[in-house]
Amino acid sequence: MQRSRIRLKSGRWIGGAYAPGSYASGYPELLDLYLVATAEMDQQSGDFLVNEADGLILREGTLFVSGTEIEYFEFVEA
Repeated sequence: MQRSRIRLKSGRWIGGAYAPGSYASGYPELLDLYLVATAEMDQQSGDFLVNEADGLILREGTLFVSGTEIEYFEFVEA
């Protein structure tokens, strides 16, 4: 499983786990991203907030992000 970290053009950080059921569009399409698991983020640093076991603090719900809203995007190995 990979973690996806995204800074929106608004400056807000969002992210989650790129797990089975997630989807990222490919070239030549605009980047659209769907994450089946979302996580709490530190809005100052963009770091994932983690629990005592170093696991993501998950939020309820899924996440769809249009590529037109993304300023910065990165996959991070969990």
